[in-house]
Amino acid sequence: MARRSRRHAPPARTRRLSAWNLTLASVEYIETVVGEVGTEDLARRIAGRLPPRITVALIGPLGSGKTRFVRALAESSGVPPRSVASPTFVLCRHYLGRVPIHHLDAYRVSDDDAWHELGVEEWTSSSGWTLIEWADRFAHFLVPPLLEIRIEILGADDRRRFTVRAHDRVSRGVVLGLAERLRSQPESSAHRPTGNASSDASPGSTS
Repeated sequence: MARRSRRHAPPARTRRLSAWNLTLASVEYIETVVGEVGTEDLARRIAGRLPPRITVALIGPLGSGKTRFVRALAESSGVPPRSVASPTFVLCRHYLGRVPIHHLDAYRVSDDDAWHELGVEEWTSSSGWTLIEWADRFAHFLVPPLLEIRIEILGADDRRRFTVRAHDRVSRGVVLGLAERLRSQPESSAHRPTGNASSDASPGSTS
């Protein structure tokens, strides 16, 4: 259901993550998946670790599986998967699972004023998951807790590389939770946690 647009000024005391600069809390997890099944499996594992309030910033080219990923996240929260569609034409959709879910396609949000009119600051400051496709277009407005997910298309064999990056202590727990499963399986190039702030994840570059 589309939400009626209202004009909102950005909150006065919100700490913003300018240009998504890495901090001491930054850590990332990289996994390569195959096809829609792999995308949905990763989304469900992430959904099981998301706190009641967080923003998930989805970044990737057309056809990379952003909406498919959101659908699996929402389904894991109890939302019927068929009710989750790309919000391209209405900009945003809202669902009620075990937490409220706000799904925004920022590709067609024209400018900063249009962003504020949608009331995104209300969503991110209240309980629920705010899931934003094309989030890099408005990175300067995103606030913690924030989980960044970048999707790359690898060749023509339906492989996708997901880079799941934390930007604060809350989302860091999500990323380290994904890395935890590596302890029970052999090391693989398809799963690579990197970070600069924890002995739980292998040290490495976060560029």
